[in-house]
Amino acid sequence: MLANHIDSYVSTVEPTYENGKLERILNTSEKFIGRLLHYYPVTQTEQQSDMAWCGWHNDHGSLTSLCPALYLNEQGKEVKVP
Repeated sequence: MLANHIDSYVSTVEPTYENGKLERILNTSEKFIGRLLHYYPVTQTEQQSDMAWCGWHNDHGSLTSLCPALYLNEQGKEVKVP
């Protein structure tokens, strides 16, 4: 369902995009990968260097989401960063 929404949006902002492409890839691939990533906040030293991001790389995933960290206590309630 998420891939369908992504396809719909991308096809509205990029006229050459084949609507339904991501959904088709995920439905027909035997080895697709979906993942959810969290990058830790960078320090002042890292902000002044090339270490501020993960750097150039080839991604082998079909669907990747970057998100902020979410910390929960034993009761399942959100808490501040420990």
